Amino acid sequence: MTLSPGVRLGPYSITGAIGAGGMGEVYRAHDTKLNRDVAIKVLPEAFAHDHERLARFTREAQTLASLNHPNIAAIYGIEETPSTTGSGASVRALVMELVEGEDLSTHIARGPIPIAEALPIARQIAEALEAAHEHGVIHRDLKPGNIKVRADGTVKVLDFGLAKVFGGDRGETNSQISHSPTMSHHATVAGLILGTAAYMSPEQAKGKAVDRRADIWAFGVVVYEMLTGKRAFEGEDVSETLASVLKDTLSMDALPGTTPPRLKRLIERCLDRDPKTRLRDIGEARIEIARIEATAPEESFQTATAGPAAGPLRGRERTAWAVAGVSLGIAAILLAIAVWSPLRPRSAAISRSGAIRFTVGERLPIQLGDPQGALAWSRDGKRLLYTGARDGSRRLFLRSLSEGEPVLIPGTEGASAPFFSPDGQWAGFFAGGRLKTVSLSGGAPVTLADAPTPRGATWGPDDAIYFSPATDTGLMRVPASGGAPQAVTTPDSGRGERSHRWPEMLPGGKAILLTIAYSDILSFDDARVAVLSLETGKLTELIKGGSYGRFVAPDHLLYCRAGAVLSVPLDPKRNAVTGPSATVLDGVVTYPLTGAAQFAVSEAGSLAFLPGGSTEAKRTLTWVDRQGRATPAGPEPAAFQTLQISPDGRSVALDIDGANANIWIHEFGRGGMTRLTLEWSNNGGVWTPDGTRIVFSSARGGRRNLFWQASDGSGKAEPLTSADRLQTGASWSPDGKLLLFTEQNPRGGRDLWVLDRERGTPRAFLQTPFDEFAANFSPDGRFIAYVSDEAGQAEVYVQPFPGPGRKWRISTDGGSLPVWARSGRELFYRRGDAMMSVEVTTAPSFAVKTPRALFKYTSSSAFDVSPDGQRFLMIGAVPDPASAAIEVVVDWFSDRERRTPARR
Repeated sequence: MTLSPGVRLGPYSITGAIGAGGMGEVYRAHDTKLNRDVAIKVLPEAFAHDHERLARFTREAQTLASLNHPNIAAIYGIEETPSTTGSGASVRALVMELVEGEDLSTHIARGPIPIAEALPIARQIAEALEAAHEHGVIHRDLKPGNIKVRADGTVKVLDFGLAKVFGGDRGETNSQISHSPTMSHHATVAGLILGTAAYMSPEQAKGKAVDRRADIWAFGVVVYEMLTGKRAFEGEDVSETLASVLKDTLSMDALPGTTPPRLKRLIERCLDRDPKTRLRDIGEARIEIARIEATAPEESFQTATAGPAAGPLRGRERTAWAVAGVSLGIAAILLAIAVWSPLRPRSAAISRSGAIRFTVGERLPIQLGDPQGALAWSRDGKRLLYTGARDGSRRLFLRSLSEGEPVLIPGTEGASAPFFSPDGQWAGFFAGGRLKTVSLSGGAPVTLADAPTPRGATWGPDDAIYFSPATDTGLMRVPASGGAPQAVTTPDSGRGERSHRWPEMLPGGKAILLTIAYSDILSFDDARVAVLSLETGKLTELIKGGSYGRFVAPDHLLYCRAGAVLSVPLDPKRNAVTGPSATVLDGVVTYPLTGAAQFAVSEAGSLAFLPGGSTEAKRTLTWVDRQGRATPAGPEPAAFQTLQISPDGRSVALDIDGANANIWIHEFGRGGMTRLTLEWSNNGGVWTPDGTRIVFSSARGGRRNLFWQASDGSGKAEPLTSADRLQTGASWSPDGKLLLFTEQNPRGGRDLWVLDRERGTPRAFLQTPFDEFAANFSPDGRFIAYVSDEAGQAEVYVQPFPGPGRKWRISTDGGSLPVWARSGRELFYRRGDAMMSVEVTTAPSFAVKTPRALFKYTSSSAFDVSPDGQRFLMIGAVPDPASAAIEVVVDWFSDRERRTPARR
C-alpha cells in the first residue's frame, strides 16, 4: 500500500516517502500530538495476514525499543489503524526517530574520508554496535547506507530490523537458521540471504551460524571503505561479490599512507576470516580508536609513523615504579627523569627535602557548580584519573605516568568524583545522577545505583562501593557487581547531623573516613571528619573544623580547611588522633559549600592537586530592562540559586547556597537580607498569592519534602507533603488553593503533581517517561507552562489545566524556566543567554505567536519578572575561575615528614 501525503495513521500525518526496505516502505510523517517529525515504516498490506511476517515485525519493534543509545535511531512506538483499501486488514507501522543528514555511502561517494574525520565516525559506529551487543542484539546488515551522519557530526546507525536477539555469545544452530531474520521470506529452500553481500562476513555469506563477530567484520569493511573511498569486496553480481568475500585477500596498501599503524592493525583484526581469531568485542575497537584519537591529534596525521606504537596503557608493562626504598638525591632525580619525562612537565623543582615538584601541563576547570573532587590516584601511584572538559562536557581521563598523553575514557560524559578499584583495573564515577563503573581495559560504563547529588565514593576490598548519594543522606553500600544498595549510616538528627559524605576506605577494609555536616554550619570549614568502624558501626569524630579526610600510610590523616591541606598523626588501629595538626599544603582549591577539595595522594607517595584556594560561587542580583540595560538590585553578592518576587513587588525570596542552604528575604530599596529558615537545607522559595507565606523544599525531616512558613519569619515551618521522593515547589493557583510541584520518579526523571490544600492530598497531573519540571500556573489558572525533554532537549510547553486538551510547544529551539507576565498576555523563558518573549492569548482559547529574543544576558538562568512586565530580576553568572594545571609532587612522603610534627 502506498501512502500519499496527508494520509493519517493515528496522530501521524504522512508528508512524503523516504524509501523502501525488506520490511516495508518508509515515510516521513508529522506527529500532531508531540509536534515533531518522525519516520514511519509501514508493513506492506500484502503481508498483513502473514503471521510469520507480522511476528518478525513485532520482534523488530521490541528489539529497537531495547536500544536506547545516542548513536542508534530510536523507536517511538507501533501504530495500527484500519486499512483504507477495504481489505479488512490493519495497517501496522513502526514509528521511529527521523534522522536528518546524509548517509555514509553518499559521503564516501565523494572520495576517501580524511582520517581525522573518519575516526570519530568509526568510534560512534562502534559505540552503537557495542550498546546493541550488550543487549543481545546483532545488526547483521551494517553498511554505509544504514549509517547517517548529521550536520553536527553525530552518527546514527539505522535499521536494526534484520537484528536477532541472541543468547550470550552463542550463534544460531543450523536448525535455527531457517527462522533467522537474516533469511528472506522463502529462503529456507533457495538459500537466499538478506543483507548486502559486500559487507557480509564469510560465515554469514555461507549461511552458517553468526554472532556479534559478523558485525565486527562489517565494521572493518565500513572503516576500510571510508579511508579508501572504494569497496573492500566487489563483483559484477551478488555471486561474484560473495566469492570475493570468501576468497580475496584484502590489501592494506590501499589505505592512505598517513594511516596510523595501530588503525591498520585494527582493521586487519576485524577482517580476519576466521571468527575464532577475529577481534572478539567491538568495545575493543571503540577503545583503540579512542586511544588513536587521543594520542594522534589531527596534525600528526600529516606524516605516517613507522613501526608499532605502544598503547597508552602498556606503559605499566614496561615501567617499574619503586618509590619505597629509593634514596633521595641522585637516585630520586634519575627516577623522576626516567619515569616522568614523557609527561613533558612545564616546570620542575627539587624541594629542600628532596621531593620533586612539577606540573604535568594538563589544565582542569575549577568547578563552581556543584563542585566535587576531580583527581584520584591508583594505589600504586602509577596512574591518575581526573575529570577534564572536552566537547563542552566533563569527561573522565586516565593518565599513565609512563605515557605522554592522557586517554579519554568513552561513555563518561558529565563525570565527577572519580575513584579507583583496589586493583586499579576499574574506575568509578558519578554522571547523570547515577553511580557508575567502567573497566579501564575496555567496555561500556555500568550503572549501579541512583545518586542524584552525589558526595563521593570509595571502593572497598570486599568489592563493594560505599557512596554518598545525595547532599542530605548517610552512606550507602552497593556490590560492584551490581545489586540493591543498602544503608550503611544514617545521620543522627538528634545530634544535628545532616550529611555523611566524602568517604575514604582505610587499609584493611574495616573502617571508613567520612565528613559529617551539621545543621548549624555555614561552611564546611566548620564540618567534622570522623571514622566509621564497619565491624561495630561506631562513628568516632577525629577532627572538629575540616572536611575531606584522606589517609596517608602508615599513620597520617589529611583534611582540608580554608584552602589548605592539614595533616595530623593517626593511629589506624585505635582510630585515634595522636598529635596536633600542621599545614602541609598551602593554596589548594577547596569548596567550603560542599566540603570537597582538589587533591589526591597515592599509597606510593605521589601527590596531585590543583593550586588555588577556598572557592565560592558568589553571584550578583541585577535588574535588566527589556533593552538589556542592567542595574544593581541591592544586596551584596552571595551564592544565589533561585528567586521569586513577592506578589506586591516589594521583596524577593532568595535561595542562597551554602553548607546549609536557606531561604532569605530582601526588601528592595532597603539593603541587606533577612534569613527566613533555620533548619537544614532549604531551597526554592515560592510566595503564596497573598504574600503571607513562602513554600520551600527542605530536607529537615530526613526526606526532601515541601514546607511553608510565614513570610515575616513568625511561627515555625510546617510540612505540606510527605513522600519518599524528592519534591520541589513550583507555583500556586491564583486562588491559593492548589500547589503545583515536581516530584522525582523512580526512573530518574520528574513528574508534575498538584496538592489540593483543602483536601490535603496530592495527585499526579503529568506523568510521562520524560522529565517535566519548572511548571507555572498562568495568571488566570487555566493553563500550565512547563519544561519537558520529550523532544530530545529541554523545551517549553503549555497545557490546559486541569485538562484534558491539546498542548502547545512554545519554544522552537530549546527553552527553560518559563515565567508568565502578570498580565497573562506574555510568556518569558530562557534560551541560553537569550531572554525570549512570546505573546499569548488564554481566553476564550489559547493562541501563541512566534517567540522573539528581547536581549542577551549571561546569568545562572534563574529570573523573575516585575509586576509591570518591564524589568527582569536576574542572578548574574560568576565567571569560571581560570583553569589550573595539575601540580604533582614525587616522593611527597619526605616533604610531608619535613613539615609535620613528630607523632607523640
